[in-house]
Amino acid sequence: LLFQLIFQFAFITVITNDGDALVYGANCIYTNFTLEGLNRSTIMRYDDADLRVIFPSSNEKDDDSNDVASIPQSSTLTLAMSREDLVAFALLTGSDLAGEGVPHVGAKKALQFLHGCKKSMIPECPLKIIRYWREQRNNDEEDALESQRKCTICLHPGDCRQHKAKGCAFCGTSKNQQCIPVSEEEKFRRKLCEKTKMLKSFAGQKVID
Repeated sequence: LLFQLIFQFAFITVITNDGDALVYGANCIYTNFTLEGLNRSTIMRYDDADLRVIFPSSNEKDDDSNDVASIPQSSTLTLAMSREDLVAFALLTGSDLAGEGVPHVGAKKALQFLHGCKKSMIPECPLKIIRYWREQRNNDEEDALESQRKCTICLHPGDCRQHKAKGCAFCGTSKNQQCIPVSEEEKFRRKLCEKTKMLKSFAGQKVID
């Protein structure tokens, strides 16, 4: 209903305790908008053009937790969030808009993914990457490659010993040449992509568009 109201009447400001309103398209929301909130000055305003979130700067062990508040302030960065970022976050962690989310992916992993997109030499759109993952779900050739044993250096089919002895056709290397190492960020993304395949459906067309 909220999405329909925003879509039909182009609401700019919404009074709600549901943060998903920003994902649906609201430009501004007020939360805790009650008489008690007025008396205690606890009403909160959130603008879609000025959203920030705490992000862990260290490579500490991650899990599927959504508790970003537990991260020590000394090891955090501030990450700006656009509406596209919020939609990508909702797709990964779950929301009223996107459903249950990806198994074992909580706020920390989702923010790590968004941060990786922004810190690239050429910033990438998280939704474009997620759209690519969805398109690959039914790609039989891709599935066949994914089922094979992988080299831990380049993540191509085969293993390190085989590639050192014969070379890697995907890297274009010959015997005794080292494979082209895959970055930690790319390894992380591939793991996320693999997790999306555990879902019966992921990233519906209407949600992404």
